[in-house]
Amino acid sequence: MIICDETHMPTTLLLPLCTHSVGNLNLRAQLKCKNQTKAILWQNIVKAKLNNQANLLDIFGLNSVDILKNLANKVLLNDKDNKEAYGARIYFLSAFGDEFARRDGGFINSMLNLATL
Repeated sequence: MIICDETHMPTTLLLPLCTHSVGNLNLRAQLKCKNQTKAILWQNIVKAKLNNQANLLDIFGLNSVDILKNLANKVLLNDKDNKEAYGARIYFLSAFGDEFARRDGGFINSMLNLATL
């Protein structure tokens, strides 16, 4: 369940923890992961995110595909140099135009934040 504020921005995400024993076991396993494993997993998540953003821009014939793919290839463990944020900036400007700011309110950001109007 996602709870939104008066501007339709998500403020709370509720997830059941004990709905099934498998979910609880998965959560415990994730908490026990070594820091090195977590760093590698985060690196892979950021790489996948950047590649997915590049692929979506490519599908719609928009710019910055090569920039995002190049960033994905340079992601460090734990994304120490913050390629995810840099890539997000490039992605959103390419997708929504030079005037778009992710921190602004409005319809597009509400939809990107999974809010309902």
